[in-house]
Amino acid sequence: MLFLVLLIANVILFGGTSAVVANAKGRDGFSWFMFGALFGIFALVAVCAMPAIRRAEAAGHVDSHSHLTEQEQSALDWANRHTRV
Repeated sequence: MLFLVLLIANVILFGGTSAVVANAKGRDGFSWFMFGALFGIFALVAVCAMPAIRRAEAAGHVDSHSHLTEQEQSALDWANRHTRV
């Protein structure tokens, strides 16, 4: 019985934490929940070591302005909205 409780706690702890970290980095939370549930601390270390990806890159919508910072991109968007042609 104690083994089952520890197993469920492991799944919730490492699976949930891996999913939250992965989601914050722009990665698929459900897949990382499964990795965390199966591999425990190893999946958590792996997802923490991975770099974050941008939402546009994850969706495959990389444009020519992907090198801009968020502040530069918002300024460019504002200029495009307020420029009369």
